[in-house]
Amino acid sequence: MKNCFLPILALIFLAGPALAQESAKQESSKPAKAIRISGRVSSDGRSFERDQDHTVWTVTNADVMKDHEGHRVKLQAYVAAEKGEIFVISIVEKSEPRYLTKYDDSAFRR
Repeated sequence: MKNCFLPILALIFLAGPALAQESAKQESSKPAKAIRISGRVSSDGRSFERDQDHTVWTVTNADVMKDHEGHRVKLQAYVAAEKGEIFVISIVEKSEPRYLTKYDDSAFRR
């Protein structure tokens, strides 16, 4: 009876790490969480420069950037940092800052 259980126990102990490795591979293949970033689209629309640290990423779906070449935008995207690529989900153009003129300011006084 003991001779029968020994191979079964050995099989269970050897199969455990193999199953753990398989589940780790499946977890790493899941896409990362989408992040929101702001920056400038290149003139050809194929790359994106982040405002915060000036990193440049290649856009995998460059057709989304078609009407935003050279503009400052806010993106929601999946980032593959090890490849230097982003997949854009949504894009919103940032408005330029508006300045309010105060005529009673000291610059307009004589």
